[in-house]
Amino acid sequence: AAPVLLTCYAVALARVTGTRPVVIRVLVSNRFRPGLARTVSPITQLGLLVVEVAGRTFEEVLDQVRRRMLATYKHAYYDPVQLEALLERLATERGEAIDLGCQFNDRRLDLELRGPVPAAAEARAALADSSFVWQHKQDDLPYEPLYVHVENVPDTVALTVNGDTQYISPAGMEACLREIQAVAVAAAGDPAYKVDQA
Repeated sequence: AAPVLLTCYAVALARVTGTRPVVIRVLVSNRFRPGLARTVSPITQLGLLVVEVAGRTFEEVLDQVRRRMLATYKHAYYDPVQLEALLERLATERGEAIDLGCQFNDRRLDLELRGPVPAAAEARAALADSSFVWQHKQDDLPYEPLYVHVENVPDTVALTVNGDTQYISPAGMEACLREIQAVAVAAAGDPAYKVDQA
């Protein structure tokens, strides 16, 4: 389920922003190596995942995400100060800032969905049970440009979106979540459909 949800997010992000390929920073718990067991430091870092969706089927994008997720999880070790220096240098060389603000965090404790895979008709029918609610507005502290979380809610897929309206409008944030849902439902009906076709 984790790669499927990340694939849906990548496709939704490409559709909503028009950006291809999409670059997503994935929250990675990277203290699984025995040599780091006694390290006093954050236990997570944001790994980098680049996903190309143009001209591809859902299955092709999913295969790409699965392979790249493994590499992202394995190599999410870096010095944040060196990352900032690298981004500054590249921005100077390119003449424009590099924004790595689209992020994804799967907070579920059990990363697999249980039960039978629903038929396409069941997935479409379940759309009537979905809802979207704005929880709160925050003006005093900046958010990352766009951050989607998969919440740890049993027997459902609950997504939360945080964003900075200087980068993406509230309507764009909502559209991103709705597109994730639309992609999931379309893939349930036909995993070979072209994801660039809304």
